[in-house]
Amino acid sequence: MRGRLVGLALICAAGLQGQYAYDGQLAGTWNGTAYTASVSGAWPPVSYTSFTGSGGGSVIDTATVSGSNPNDYEVKSTLYVTGPGTLVHFLRANSTSVQPGSGSYISAEIAVPLGAASYTAATLNVNQCVNGTVTQLGSTSITVFSGMSFRTVIFGTNLWIYDGTNTLIMTQTVPLTTGSPGIGGYEQVTGWAFGGGFLSTLIGHHDTIAPNQIPATSVATSIFPTAASLKWGSVSDDANGVGVYGSYVTRSGQQPAFVPTLEFTDPTVQPSTSYTYTIQAVDYHGNTGTGTSVTITTPPAQSIDPRRVGVSKLGSYWGGGGEQIDTLCLW
Repeated sequence: MRGRLVGLALICAAGLQGQYAYDGQLAGTWNGTAYTASVSGAWPPVSYTSFTGSGGGSVIDTATVSGSNPNDYEVKSTLYVTGPGTLVHFLRANSTSVQPGSGSYISAEIAVPLGAASYTAATLNVNQCVNGTVTQLGSTSITVFSGMSFRTVIFGTNLWIYDGTNTLIMTQTVPLTTGSPGIGGYEQVTGWAFGGGFLSTLIGHHDTIAPNQIPATSVATSIFPTAASLKWGSVSDDANGVGVYGSYVTRSGQQPAFVPTLEFTDPTVQPSTSYTYTIQAVDYHGNTGTGTSVTITTPPAQSIDPRRVGVSKLGSYWGGGGEQIDTLCLW
């Protein structure tokens, strides 16, 4: 639930970007059945890579990913989706010869159904394969369309997945901690009318530097006996960062809530009670900034709302006879 202190809400808002740079295009060799198509008649011209046949195929990156840990990285693809098939991001692959269902890897797989068209509902599966044995770790729905960006970020035992609207739609704990990135798929259909595959793929290092701290002077509060609201100013990521995605809000040591905007409402407070909230900016790669804390005390129960709601922001207006009319209602 958005804004509630009950865990991570998987809703994204565009954040302030740094100058993050990807290592470059995927560097690897074909493995299995693959097909590169140049679509005639399309404008702008379309050239994409499909993985056909029931066994499919892959391209696993042979370059060492930069950064402090080459096993932590982002894979960002632009997809071409006008037909059925499964598109795969391989993560933590143990060799350059893995295929769907062989070897060891973590995969984020978009299963596009038959009859797919623009803005088609598909299924996103996260799988683990260990020496050819596949186990599904998680699944959710995803909307796919041609030209969409598909981003997977893996760091430590965490996998974050963003859809074509740059929304974090899935987080998953993964057991494999080493291995290379890549792309692949199976049962994709090539051709202008029924095509599907990857237009491009970039590999990027894991950003490990946290965003800047939210200024305490930017935090404002609105407090009532049974509800407390916070609002704060925007903050930037580090100069070379991937960008600020949202904020974590923690109340007095409880489980953090993820907030994609610059405000948060807690409807679970009690009258005449003090609470301390800590706000931390978080970037697209899961780094959290230094916390900014604010302590509030709720008023007693049945306290009169100090706001005076009327046509004037000051809570009153002048009547036709020149009299000043107070719009605060006491019943």
